[in-house]
Amino acid sequence: MTRTAIEIFYQNHRICSHPRLHGKPGQYNTVEAHMPENHKPFIQWNAQRFISWAEQVGPYAGAAVQAILSSHTVEQ
Repeated sequence: MTRTAIEIFYQNHRICSHPRLHGKPGQYNTVEAHMPENHKPFIQWNAQRFISWAEQVGPYAGAAVQAILSSHTVEQ
């Protein structure tokens, strides 16, 4: 890890390199091409998807899910 990049090595070979993100603590970036095939469908599972689903149950369920999601970084 350097000031500008994050690099991952396996058996002395670099397997990926990403620009280092600066901004909010806990910030991250997901590169879809680096994800296993069975994980790629979960890219669509974001905060708005969960809130919309909960709102179908009822307004209080929607408010509860929104409160949970806003209290932690849990995207994807």
